[in-house]
Amino acid sequence: MKSRMRENRTYGSVRGIWQAFHLNKIFERSVGCLLDRFAMTDDFVRNRITQLWLQKGVSEYQMSYDLGHSRGYIYNISSGKSLPPLSELFAICDYFGITPAEFSDDSVSNPELIQKAVEEIEC
Repeated sequence: MKSRMRENRTYGSVRGIWQAFHLNKIFERSVGCLLDRFAMTDDFVRNRITQLWLQKGVSEYQMSYDLGHSRGYIYNISSGKSLPPLSELFAICDYFGITPAEFSDDSVSNPELIQKAVEEIEC
């Protein structure tokens, strides 16, 4: 009787490990697909920030000062020397009056204008 219980316990634990492994693989594939779909490359972030400050009509220096950084902060991002941390990326989105989703959607060429139009419609 004891050997049978030990066998069931072993089988159950092996089965549990296999299930956990299988679920982990499914999770990794799902997350991988999502990251591939929504991932922003370094170049995308740099180019998008450059596109937005040009559209806003401010200089890199002015934007850097407005965000509370030294005058070369945005230049360093645009030139590829650095990237903003996530918290600063949110501050940059606030600066442009856009959401992070609008930032990541490069098909929206002038998100600030679209945001103003939505606000006008809502009033």
